[in-house]
Amino acid sequence: MTPNISSIFESAVAEIVLQADISDFPRVRTWRSIDAEGRWSPEADHALPVIFVTASTPEPDPQGQRQVTVTVGALVNAADDLSHERITEIESGLQDALDRLEAQYCNGGRQWDDFLSRVNIGMAGASFDLHVGGFESGPAQEPSVEEGMLMVSMQIIIHYSRSDR
Repeated sequence: MTPNISSIFESAVAEIVLQADISDFPRVRTWRSIDAEGRWSPEADHALPVIFVTASTPEPDPQGQRQVTVTVGALVNAADDLSHERITEIESGLQDALDRLEAQYCNGGRQWDDFLSRVNIGMAGASFDLHVGGFESGPAQEPSVEEGMLMVSMQIIIHYSRSDR
């Protein structure tokens, strides 16, 4: 079986986001497994607020290995959040969760263990092993307003290698 690496990293990051302390928690959607967190339905697919997790396809990294850029963001109905208080609260919770994950990559901790566990679950049955060898913040993203929605997003870059390459 050949696993979808981008999907695995989306799911692993989404698991960390689901554990975050964000009050009045919105839905979490991964691009490749939209129904993974259990509250998805075709009727409620576009309900706001929503947190989204998307991952690029793998690409070479500067060290000759591979990397995936994961974008974590949130959408809120602009008419429901005129002061931008809600979107800012969600952004703060997301940033805290990703900062903690990055710190635990360096120092160890429960969230990092949960992240690796989710990666290992996604790799079950694969014909190769995957080793996460780096984790860093990606380029900053500016908040925006599009089509009546407030949006914030941030990126992380996950470096990895495969045992078959």
